[in-house]
Formats: sequence, structure tokens, C-alpha cells
Amino acid sequence: MNIIEPSRGEAQVMGVDSRSISPRELTRIGYVSESQDLPERLTVEQYLDYLRPFYPQWDRDLEAATLSLLHLPPRRKIGDLSHGMRMKMALACALPFHPKLLVLDEPFSGLDPLVRDEFMESLIQQAAEMTVLISSHELSEIDHFATHVGFYVIRVPRNLYARIADQSVRLEIDYYLTLLKLSDTQKLPATGGDQRTRGLGWCGTRISEAGGEILAGCIEAGPAPSCSTAVLEDIPSGAHNPPIGICVRPDYSPFGFRYGPDALSRFTETLPFGNPAGVDTYPVKETMLPESRVKLKMYEAEDHFERRLSIPRIRLRDWAAAE
Repeated sequence: MNIIEPSRGEAQVMGVDSRSISPRELTRIGYVSESQDLPERLTVEQYLDYLRPFYPQWDRDLEAATLSLLHLPPRRKIGDLSHGMRMKMALACALPFHPKLLVLDEPFSGLDPLVRDEFMESLIQQAAEMTVLISSHELSEIDHFATHVGFYVIRVPRNLYARIADQSVRLEIDYYLTLLKLSDTQKLPATGGDQRTRGLGWCGTRISEAGGEILAGCIEAGPAPSCSTAVLEDIPSGAHNPPIGICVRPDYSPFGFRYGPDALSRFTETLPFGNPAGVDTYPVKETMLPESRVKLKMYEAEDHFERRLSIPRIRLRDWAAAE
């Protein structure tokens, strides 16, 4: 986005060096952030009136459809909108000019699940030929619609952190990013599943002896995918529990994983379900299991990057508090 000048390296956005992005490219890029500044004194319709002249390809019909879909009140001041409605407002400003690239920076932070689902449903309906780049700390927020997933990890040793957390320090951080691509999706009955899958070998599902959870396990002669997720889903209603990540760490990509001598890959994950008589937050309840399934998504490592980040002056405790 050319907001911060890079200290080293290079990146291209739609074929243009990120340091040379011009207004022409910016009219094809949408941006939505959890901390996005919006003019609070203006109403929703006043701010949209202000934005239109900057984008020659602005679509008034799409604008109206987006406002209706997101239930945004045109005459309400932006400063009077809730956090969730402000996020919807930011999205309503980013879609009508048909961007080729839409950047979402932590768009789900602070949103309740219902608003989050409405937000993503609106985005998917308008996606068309648009590429959407999302940064998020939670895999469960993006697992249902992402085709590529990238992970980055920054580690500071615990004993070192304890000594320097309150000191002003300079950081030189070597970090890596593994880009994963959705390669396959498999579905098994929530209970009694016992079948061969294309990417994970022989898989089965059953209720654990302790109860309250489904055991989903697979075994494969050979290397398994870099990462997988498993989600318990009720078929009639579409309700689903949060996805469970399996081996979702860059160390488990082909760039860092070491298979054993027998080249046998296996895993077992637990998928909790709700108790109708108890207090829990799981949408899929025990009574729904006969009509539920376990959906397995498999991701393969597509690329891997290593970079160095230089921060001249920072207090680690402030950084941790910000996260």
C-alpha cells in the first residue's frame, strides 16, 4: 500500500513496485481495517457522496445494493455507529468501485460471530473477480472461505523476554512466511465414519469414551498435507463449530517437517460438541450428530519466504500489549 517505506526487499502489487504505487493503482485497491479512521461528523450517505468522485468506475447500483445488504442507515452519523456497523461501513466504501484487490487488515477484531458472518457473506457475494487479502490472528475466522493461507511466526525466548521486556531495545528479527493453498476437502459422517480419503489416507470418526467430543483420526502411508483443519457441521441447518487446526505451524510444512523412517503420517483430533442441557458455546449439539458431518480441509505448501525485520527502538512489553 506504500504507507510505510520498506527498509529492504521488494514487493509488487498488481505488477507495480509497492514503492511506486500511483493514484491510478490506488483506484483499483480497496482497504478495510479494524482501526480505520472515518469522519465521524458525516453521515453514511455524506461520506459516500464525498468518495464517489475519486473513483471513475464507481457503481451506484452496487453501492445501493451493498448498503441494503449490510443494513446501513444512510442518514446516521458515522460517529453514532457501533464497532460492527463501522466495519460494515468501511466495507461499503471499498466495494462500489469494483477493486481488483481488497485488503482486509484484522477485519474481524471485536465483531460478534453473527456480525462477522454477515460481513463475510456480503463480501463473498460481491467478490466477483476480486482478489481478497486478509490478515488475521485466528484461522477459524478465515478457514471457510480462504483458498490460500500464509503463516508467519516471530519468537522471543521466554528468559530473554523477562530480562528486556521493559527496556528500550533494537530488534533484528528473522522471520518466515509459508503460503498454503487449499488442495482438497473431504467429508465424513460425524459418527461411524470409516472411509478412504484422497489426501489423508484412511479416516474415521467416533464419539470419545469420555463423551462430549468427536474423535477424528486419519492414517496415511506417506507424507500428509502440510496443514489440515477439521470442523463439525450440522448439515440441515448449516451450523458449525469453530475449526480445529491440525499441524497448523510452519515447522510442519515440507520446508521444515521431517518424516519418520516408516514414512507413516497419522493424527487424531478432538471436536467438541454442545450439550443441550448444559451451558456451552458450540452451535452443533449432541442431538444433531446423526445429521452432522466432519469436514476436513487440506492445505499444501506452495511457497516459503524468509525475511529480516529491523525495528530501531521498541519496548517488548508495549508490543505484547498491542497484540
